[in-house]
Amino acid sequence: MSDIDHRHTDEIVCPYCGHVFGDSWEYEEEGDFECYECGEEFYYYRDYQVTYISKKKSCEEKGKEHDYKLSREYDKHKEYVRNKDTRKLEWVEILPTEHIKVYIVV
Repeated sequence: MSDIDHRHTDEIVCPYCGHVFGDSWEYEEEGDFECYECGEEFYYYRDYQVTYISKKKSCEEKGKEHDYKLSREYDKHKEYVRNKDTRKLEWVEILPTEHIKVYIVV
């Protein structure tokens, strides 16, 4: 005789004949049952699996200032600039008046 998968299933399953009772969510959480197929009586109960989710709190939720991490540093960069004489856009290296640091919130 083969083993019948009747534990931790999505629907109630008769442990004697393996008949699957669809829409098991409509039945009570536990009870005695008589199989419509084989006529055997058995007991069933609904099993619950509990899972948890956790997430980090934002700085605002913790009542703190943002923590910053250095992302990039620039001494110079390039931009499109319109040439005054030709009126065309040109890719030009721009030298800032000071060293630029870019920070991101962590």
